[in-house]
Amino acid sequence: MNNGGGDWYLPTFISEAATKGKDMKTSYDKWIDHVSTVSRMYRFIGKFEDCIRIFVPINEPKENGDLGHWYLLIIHVKQRYMELLDSASSDSTLLPRRRAAKAVVDLLDNILLNDIVNFMVPLSMMSEFPWTYDPKALLQPNGADYGVFTINNMEDPQGPWGEQYDSDKERAKLIIKLLMHPKNEVVDLHDKVERSLLRWKGRRDSTVKMAEEKKQQQKKQNLNHGGTEPGKGATLKEPINIQDTSLVKISSDDTSCLHTKKRGRKK
Repeated sequence: MNNGGGDWYLPTFISEAATKGKDMKTSYDKWIDHVSTVSRMYRFIGKFEDCIRIFVPINEPKENGDLGHWYLLIIHVKQRYMELLDSASSDSTLLPRRRAAKAVVDLLDNILLNDIVNFMVPLSMMSEFPWTYDPKALLQPNGADYGVFTINNMEDPQGPWGEQYDSDKERAKLIIKLLMHPKNEVVDLHDKVERSLLRWKGRRDSTVKMAEEKKQQQKKQNLNHGGTEPGKGATLKEPINIQDTSLVKISSDDTSCLHTKKRGRKK
């Protein structure tokens, strides 16, 4: 998470607080202080002049209150516009999700008010920025990958990762990236992940080996029946025991000449 200039990546608590609103028993100033403290916004205070973009993931809860769809708000501070990257956008969801994003921007205007007044020239609150809409925005191919799209859009908005999107591969890459991150302090985690990857690679190699063995068995059957070895012009007159012989050389000038050597015997 950026602690200064450039791109700022804010925690999900910011959007959660903005969409739920403050407690009726709490004053607005105390609520702003509480949100700022919990989300550690002090890291950004005094650095707004260097801010280029602000990324805020937003969740749209389900009717029962559980976490639901995720989408991404990007505030382009230097270019002065806002956009929503929503991987499941539709005409019916655009306005309510934009209203939720507007609540987030209003909250940030209040948290960063002093910095905005001091550094935003000419003065403009972020909530006054216009919205932009990309008609070619990437859409998820299923009903479950909104989290993957939101994370990927935070790293590389509308990047090439979405051109040939593969759900399993993208999820695997994210899991490995999170687990192998140097700031992940779980004891022996890196070793455990490495062992898991080796086991997975072993299973994959085993599958390849079985396919190769099946291919060799089919090749042996063809040879034992007097057939022609694939890719060669020579017809073998006598069956060859593949396990007892190893191929030494095939003459490039005369493909009918096949030299073999018995293991353990001198020629």
